[in-house]
Amino acid sequence: GGSYKHFVCDVTETGNVAAAIDTIARDLGAPSVLIYSPMKLIVKPFQNLTTDEFESVWRVTCLGAVIAAQALLPHMLSAGSGTIILSGATASIKGSPHFASLASAKFALRGLAQSLAREYGPRGVHVAHTILDGLIWGPQTTARFNADRQKCLEPDAIAETYLQLVRQHRSAWTHEIDLRPFGEQF
Repeated sequence: GGSYKHFVCDVTETGNVAAAIDTIARDLGAPSVLIYSPMKLIVKPFQNLTTDEFESVWRVTCLGAVIAAQALLPHMLSAGSGTIILSGATASIKGSPHFASLASAKFALRGLAQSLAREYGPRGVHVAHTILDGLIWGPQTTARFNADRQKCLEPDAIAETYLQLVRQHRSAWTHEIDLRPFGEQF
């Protein structure tokens, strides 16, 4: 029953993100929630991975989260509250063959979440890291992996969990949670 508005920016460019946040703050009010989910996926053997490809994965997956958090934290700190959710993946806790660039970036994202939680939690900002352990159902997943929907995470179920994280009482904040479909091998 709600409505939404798209704001587009390059998450790897500080000026782009700052301009988008300024527009959001002007049009909708100071943001109180950041859900950072962008990632770039390059699956290839490590020896075939170029340093430019490696860096591009890191820039989108981790550096973009740094830029977004730095742009939003002033709003959250002035309000004395806010929530930052950094979306990880299986690669946040387990590197796999051909996933060196993603695992490196997702491990870094997890470390960033831990550092931000310890630094800004005492100042009222809830920082959580989510491990999305499995494929997320949708057109891209179907096209790329020909996935069985019953073996995928449902986007609405992820959104429900994220909303619960945003609404958590500060006396019982979750820092890290992993979500997986019932049949996932882990």
